[in-house]
Amino acid sequence: MSGQDAIAAAWDRIETWLREHAPRTLGTLNGPVGEHEIREAEQVLGVCLPPGLVTSLRRHDGACGESADGEVDPAAFCLPSEHRLLPLSEIVARTLMLRSVEGGGGDGEWWHAGYLQVASYDVTTDGTVLDCREGETYGRVGGFSRMSGTSFTGPADFGALLEATAVALEEGRGVLIDLDEEEVDEDDPNAAPLRERAVIWD
Repeated sequence: MSGQDAIAAAWDRIETWLREHAPRTLGTLNGPVGEHEIREAEQVLGVCLPPGLVTSLRRHDGACGESADGEVDPAAFCLPSEHRLLPLSEIVARTLMLRSVEGGGGDGEWWHAGYLQVASYDVTTDGTVLDCREGETYGRVGGFSRMSGTSFTGPADFGALLEATAVALEEGRGVLIDLDEEEVDEDDPNAAPLRERAVIWD
């Protein structure tokens, strides 16, 4: 299976599970991003976006972002790490911001100019990173913490990251919540109706 096919298959599985169990979270996924926006982001950042990320962005431009009051919708689609998948505009903004932070613009372990933040924890700068530097490490997935910097111990690439998310959903590792953010028991006949359900991670 090609990389593009693997991304499409992972999204098919994710969308199917969300449609059947957590439609409110499915509704937070944005539509596709345009080719012009992808090329523009590469020019602004000076990197070549990994093919897996590009394929994913052509399907979903991340998940809905912060509300006017600066909070993230609890129903927003997140990876099992609890990191919300960012729209391309936020990927660019977060990455540029991290580059500008003291100690974050060079070649150190805390942050490298060739890194790209693609998902974040709530409204913090902590999140999921892709390595966009040329060479053997290109496209690998890592995690960033503002306290400890960047480490690469996650899935091998963006396709593997989405595959792991699909598996986690299918294995029931997410927690269903209702509009009041209370846990939903799917076997309870008095539970919140399907349309009100979202998935979060412990």
